[in-house]
Amino acid sequence: MNGPRTCARAWLWPAIACTSLVGCGDPFQTAPVRGRVTCQGKPAAGATIEFRPIDAPGATGRPQGNPGKPSTAVLGPDGTFTLVLVGLQPAEGAVTGRHRVLFKLPPRGQRKLSADDRAVMSPAEIKEWEEKLAREPVYPPLPCGPNISPGEVTVKPGDNEFEFTLQPN
Repeated sequence: MNGPRTCARAWLWPAIACTSLVGCGDPFQTAPVRGRVTCQGKPAAGATIEFRPIDAPGATGRPQGNPGKPSTAVLGPDGTFTLVLVGLQPAEGAVTGRHRVLFKLPPRGQRKLSADDRAVMSPAEIKEWEEKLAREPVYPPLPCGPNISPGEVTVKPGDNEFEFTLQPN
């Protein structure tokens, strides 16, 4: 007679064996990524950082042409960030493997809805978004450009923490 304990053990051993073999795991495994970006020693507040996976099927096990979804974050007032995987169901972190690091300077002035945005929104949605955008902080311009160092990093399983420096203009 097979009870719940016997059934659980029957599934446990293949799972343990699978996790110990190369290529048996999820090729789109994610890991938490946090960090900080500075410009001339000061926080790069309000800017955006993006980790874009590099297409390397031999190293990642992912199909050629499908390196995984990018991850992004807006830098807080202290220049810190926690990446979120882009997608319909955003999740914290980034796919494991090598990434190109991209940096976008903070917007100059208060962000506003575009005419295209307004055209597809109801009056209630427009009001809601205008109020939300009005609450966003406005940060002073940075004396640095978008060139970030290091420009490539490797996200490994487990927690990842990175420090980045922007190059002066």
